[in-house]
Amino acid sequence: MLGEVLLQRLLPRDGLRPAASAGALPGGPGDRVVLFGSGQYRGSDVYLAVTPLAKIEDATALRFFAGLDGSCAPTWSPKEAKAVPLFATAGEKHPKSCVGELSVHWSTALGRWLALYNCGDRVDARAAANPWGPWSDWGVVYDPAVDSGNCDFIYRPDAGCD
Repeated sequence: MLGEVLLQRLLPRDGLRPAASAGALPGGPGDRVVLFGSGQYRGSDVYLAVTPLAKIEDATALRFFAGLDGSCAPTWSPKEAKAVPLFATAGEKHPKSCVGELSVHWSTALGRWLALYNCGDRVDARAAANPWGPWSDWGVVYDPAVDSGNCDFIYRPDAGCD
């Protein structure tokens, strides 16, 4: 039941739409590496960068997501300072940005990019057809205050597991 509710919240109401072609990614033809990351631990949002696989060791080849233009196409910058967050996490559980551990991957089954991350003690999720978004609202995957996982499958010394 929880899985169905979460998917209804993360996926668009009009069903699955195909993701934009890789042509919207910078770096020309060929394989590219899509990098998702955050800044200060549990005090940042999620950012996106792309680099050609053949230039993975060349930091100057990185292109950072710099927002969407007037037609909603992604824009890219070689300057990290121009990078903008993919989505804001402030207000999910804390008044400021909260991303800790982060995992983003492409789900062939859902036809979506899925982002899972810690926000405080919770694990939240979002989904998007393209790596630059738009990303869904957040959904809670696991909340120890509600789901009673401490000491059952999550070890926390402060929860009296010993």
